[in-house]
Amino acid sequence: MLHEGPSVTVPTNDDVVKATLRTLGHPICYFGEGPYERRIRLSTIIEEDPRESQENSNRDIEQKIERFFTEGDEDLVAFRKTIAAYSIPLSYKRLKNARTLRENVDILQMEAHICEYLLHISRQMTLKYSEVADSRPLMGCKFSPENKKIATFGVSCNIKIWDSEFLNLVEIFEGHKNKINDIDWISTDIDLSYIVSCDANSHIYLWNNNGVIARRFEDHEDTVNCVKFHPVSKYIISASNDETWRSWDIEKGKQVVIQEGHSRGINRLDIHLDGALLATGDLGGIVNIWDLRSGYLIMPLTEHVGQILSVKFSPRCGVTLATASSDNTIKIWDLRNTKIPLQHCIFGHTKRISEVLYEPKYGRYLISVAYDGYIKFWTTQDLHNSLYNGKETNLSGKKYTCFKILVSEDHRISGIDISPNGTQIASVGFDRCVKLWSCSEIFNGVNVDRDYVF
Repeated sequence: MLHEGPSVTVPTNDDVVKATLRTLGHPICYFGEGPYERRIRLSTIIEEDPRESQENSNRDIEQKIERFFTEGDEDLVAFRKTIAAYSIPLSYKRLKNARTLRENVDILQMEAHICEYLLHISRQMTLKYSEVADSRPLMGCKFSPENKKIATFGVSCNIKIWDSEFLNLVEIFEGHKNKINDIDWISTDIDLSYIVSCDANSHIYLWNNNGVIARRFEDHEDTVNCVKFHPVSKYIISASNDETWRSWDIEKGKQVVIQEGHSRGINRLDIHLDGALLATGDLGGIVNIWDLRSGYLIMPLTEHVGQILSVKFSPRCGVTLATASSDNTIKIWDLRNTKIPLQHCIFGHTKRISEVLYEPKYGRYLISVAYDGYIKFWTTQDLHNSLYNGKETNLSGKKYTCFKILVSEDHRISGIDISPNGTQIASVGFDRCVKLWSCSEIFNGVNVDRDYVF
């Protein structure tokens, strides 16, 4: 005798079916009952009383979603106070400057200055050097704060330092035992620079100028995917597959904050230019915005349907966040709009997007790179005037219009960085090469104030 299949949708995993039956208050197994018969029984139960299933499911969800707090020590209190003391004056100054610019600046004139700069980038940005940098695929690259060096890292477990003028190898940092996932670079007030790196062995290393490990942070329980210096320069923030992000005190060499809140491994993070907000993106497609001064989750962003591969705050007044995902889309979020934060969705690549970056100083353009081999430049504001010096340009249009494309020989670009002064771009990929892109001429036009909000 043939049995009809389930008439309503039920799980196919037998363990999930048993757990669902237990949640609904029914026996998980009858004598002689197999997985198929169990699915039929669950389907019948749900079909006969769908409200029971919904109520129990909601009750189960309510039990699982629970906010809890742990008592913080003196170091945590000092961390919160330090972040607040640093960020509040910067926020006040930025907002005051934005209001002043809004009242006094000619919008069309500012758009003309931006068009002039973007046209310069469109015409002048070309490949300058390409160098085989490693024996295994590279995962990323980073310019030094003073713009003189480039660091590359990847599967070979080494960090290599190159000069940013001719791509000559300067130094090699050795110490990691597994793939390096991310690095960050910072300069201190005493004219010293430090590199922080993280790897697949859950280790975080702090390196000094001489390539010596000054600090080791090893409290994560799984792969560390991303690490960044906080603008205060005293703290490091990291994200891991153990579903937590953590903050570390560099001077004391200890963990200050351990924050849960994601249900999947955290893949990327970025820190707001004021230092108050933190954006974290996980492997389930969720982006969370955190207030570092209080520890509260203030805004979840849930529109992506793939893994979060990059998150980046815009330096332009700090009200915009760009995210990239394995769903091959870039999404632009307005953090001022808590009801509908998603403002733009860019379908600009046909394959996995590995990174998105804003121009560091002024945020006049956005760069995206992907495994399709393209480096794409996008406008970040509406441009109404398409004429420059009496000639038609391709720069008129709405926000996030592509105005330039660079093509890499390797189809899998894994990382990119823009120099602090915005004149150079470095990219790396699975071809083991580091490429340096730059403008053949120096831009002599007018730079806009980054606090102006369009």
